[in-house]
Amino acid sequence: MSVNCVTVMNSILRKVSVSGRISVFWSVSVFLFLALLLAEFSQSGGMQEVAAQDFTRSPGDSAPTAYAPVEVLATQMKDVTDRIGTLIQEDNWTQNGPEIVRLANVTAVFSQVLGLHDQYSEYKMGTTVIIEASNRLAKAVDNATARSAWVELVAALESEESKNPSWDVAVGKLPELMNSVAIYNGEIQSKMKRLRGLDSVAGRAIALSALFQGMTANYAETIYPEEVGKWQELCMQSRDVAYYLFITLEVADRKNSPKNFEKLQKTCTACHEEFR
Repeated sequence: MSVNCVTVMNSILRKVSVSGRISVFWSVSVFLFLALLLAEFSQSGGMQEVAAQDFTRSPGDSAPTAYAPVEVLATQMKDVTDRIGTLIQEDNWTQNGPEIVRLANVTAVFSQVLGLHDQYSEYKMGTTVIIEASNRLAKAVDNATARSAWVELVAALESEESKNPSWDVAVGKLPELMNSVAIYNGEIQSKMKRLRGLDSVAGRAIALSALFQGMTANYAETIYPEEVGKWQELCMQSRDVAYYLFITLEVADRKNSPKNFEKLQKTCTACHEEFR
């Protein structure tokens, strides 16, 4: 983000903090700031060529606030765990087993990002406990083992006994995470077709951003495990573009949402071309 963007944002925040409320004038100011931010992103092409990167960035360089607003990701976390609970109660492993396993992997990654987040959420204090319980659920093979692991996960969601989480640890399995990326991408794409209800899938863009961040640690599962820097850079590029997509989806921006969605497809394609 340029100095100009930071200056505008700080000015807005200072005025809002003084007034105690957001007037029409400052609402317009916020809108103009977002427009400036998006203009910078468009001019930069949204991403740089992988070949030109020296891969000096690391997954922990950016504060999670920069790509995953804590309240949005916490809502996505609750949606996922609620869905798991519903599937467990249906007691039909043959039909629901694969989805439970997929969502357990997603839960682990969401927990990792929330645990390392620079802002507090109800899941922060139990991060590693949640990850461990999610991993056990992801290994379930039938209704009995899934129910047992689910009981542990429910308790973990209330835990305050987390150890120190790390970006260096892969907490989910790459195939399940990639499958989830495809599913969330499809949900967003369905709204792009008619440009209606864009704000209803804004949270899915943050889900994607969190998954890409978590996937930076899954380089050992790729076809070129020695290409750590390249893999992480591609994941972070996708993460950043997903956040820009969230910005436009959240305000139902019909002009820029399709553009940012297209940029996200390009980052995904670039990664597949490098690691197919």
